Amino acid sequence: MNWLRDNILKILIILGVTVVAIVIIALFMKPKGDSVVSGTKYGELETKLQNAAINYVKSHKKLLPTTVDDVTNIKLSTLQSNNYIGKLVAVDDSSTKCEGFVEISKIREDADDYRYTPYISCGKYYETKSIGDYIIDKETNEGTFERTSEEGLYKIGEDYVFKGENINNYIMLDDHLYRIIKVDQDKYVELISTEKTSDSYAWDDRYNIEKNREDGINTFLKSRLHDTLVAMYDTEGEESFFTSKEKDYIVSHDYCIGKRSLNDGGIYSNAECKETTSLKVGLISLNEYARASIDTNCKSVFDRSCANYNYFTTLGKRSSYSYVTLTGVLDNTYQYYRVRYGEVSTSKTSSTNSLHPVIYINNNTIYSSGTGTATDPYVVR
Repeated sequence: MNWLRDNILKILIILGVTVVAIVIIALFMKPKGDSVVSGTKYGELETKLQNAAINYVKSHKKLLPTTVDDVTNIKLSTLQSNNYIGKLVAVDDSSTKCEGFVEISKIREDADDYRYTPYISCGKYYETKSIGDYIIDKETNEGTFERTSEEGLYKIGEDYVFKGENINNYIMLDDHLYRIIKVDQDKYVELISTEKTSDSYAWDDRYNIEKNREDGINTFLKSRLHDTLVAMYDTEGEESFFTSKEKDYIVSHDYCIGKRSLNDGGIYSNAECKETTSLKVGLISLNEYARASIDTNCKSVFDRSCANYNYFTTLGKRSSYSYVTLTGVLDNTYQYYRVRYGEVSTSKTSSTNSLHPVIYINNNTIYSSGTGTATDPYVVR
């Protein structure tokens, strides 16, 4: 009894330390799946879900897609049950649970590069959207509005096309600024660079039997321009027009390479798209330039009025005066269509010009932030 009285303080200290240790161990042993994951922004929740999937796949590599056409989905519930992440709750209301999954796709066939795209849905508060879906929903008021006049996004056939001059169609990829041309029916987004290439290139400079000199031949698939555009994506290092991060977004897509007759002024005649080819990098076709105008006097691709109320005339920080197109002249073998100072003209394929590259980005590219203005462009993740 005397021993207990003499050592009571030591015993209480030991018991206290033991209780604290047990609590700490219990906290660390608590499964992540039972914990709550919150954030100040929904982008934070998406990032945490993305990171959980990346860590999970490190131990489950068989889940990785083997080709660019394959897609793997990992459910949030799978990551939670395996203790890679806890419960996701809405930023606006912690009592609202979020559902989600991560889509894994292969970026390139010849490399082990993968895109992890997180999707979450938090009740009425938030749902992850692709940049294509976000733009369409924003411009159409969730599908309740279809524009028939003024500047903005128009539905043309199955695609959504930007028309007008002062429109919010700026988007940033890495540190490179683009303008959005259209969102196609499969939600792939077509972009044109606001910057030109530093070098000039010939559309083609081969010997032309019709002209009996090196004026070039206006068959795109056999042209120098085709080779230039292919090399533009393949080039690595400081000379590459695109950064490696930009390339992660770029996908192969069909480009219209058909020829147009000098007598065919129809903006929607679809002459260019009677022939297509798949490319990673292309240029605009002639009709894409003309259809961006909302001037009522722009009735033919050859009308000077098509330069009015058309964002192509003010593509970047400075006015853009020259566009090389993919469209060859149907009436001969040595000319293509070019836009210069707001006027459509024909040019010998052997002439050299700098280029405004055009790309399509993946339809699973997620909207992150921005309003689409020049000072607050759309940003994707």
